[in-house]
Amino acid sequence: MYIYNVVIFIIVLIVYSHIVFHKKENNDMDVYDIIDYMDHKFNDICDHRQPVKFNSPINDIDELSMDSLLKTHNTFMINIRENNVKDDTFLYKGATLNSSFEECRTSTNTICENNNTYMKESGVYNYLFNIEKYLKPPLTTITTYDVMFGSENSKTPLRYEVSFRTFLLCRSGTIALKLTPPINRCYLDPILDYENFEFRSDTDPWTLQQSKTGASYIDVVLNPGECIYIPPYWWYSICYNNNDSLIYKVSYKTYMNVVTILPYISMHYLQLMNIKYKIAPSLELKEDNINK
Repeated sequence: MYIYNVVIFIIVLIVYSHIVFHKKENNDMDVYDIIDYMDHKFNDICDHRQPVKFNSPINDIDELSMDSLLKTHNTFMINIRENNVKDDTFLYKGATLNSSFEECRTSTNTICENNNTYMKESGVYNYLFNIEKYLKPPLTTITTYDVMFGSENSKTPLRYEVSFRTFLLCRSGTIALKLTPPINRCYLDPILDYENFEFRSDTDPWTLQQSKTGASYIDVVLNPGECIYIPPYWWYSICYNNNDSLIYKVSYKTYMNVVTILPYISMHYLQLMNIKYKIAPSLELKEDNINK
């Protein structure tokens, strides 16, 4: 009985220590800039929970360019959203890559994101392998991919990620980012959208007036070939400076990371189970109205 209690205590202690490690936050207003992300100490640097900017050979992979995507993977469906839409139920709408790209070029506030299904079905994620093998942390259980672009000067909502590792890789064009540490969440009125698994704020960090609400921001610019690590719980917003701005996002969840964010995951599935969709009644047209 004594040995049984000791074993239980050790297991609980190990799990608790890992949860504490994954809940750790760093609120220093700083962005690390490193040269060699392939160094074996890269994971240790990311464990500091500070944003890390680095270069990668993503520009050398022709299959990841927008021209290649439009040529070989243009019939797959991707998600687009209008940044000013407030109805969470219809946050995204589906469209082909061709039509989405054209809409982003002609509109002023359209962004394309949340495309893990597109990346998997088209097989585009396979082209990231040579870069990804240096980014993936040990004991990864869930990997999420995304391809993101938007209208010129369009901006994503200010939000944070709960994945253990999140990387943004700029393939073409330039993007600007506003980053703020987790300690500023009290100024941002977080919106916990469990249905879409998005944790955002209506605060616009790009307007001078609203950026004076108490939160301080770090400005970062990513040029083609540059990447950044976004630590968990750090808030960030992306501005697409050009119509041809194209970035890839890769997120990793480890086993203990999943245990740590179980409250988020549980609320997500509970929310999905509680949603009921109603089909609008069809309209019956009289024959004389049809003839008109």
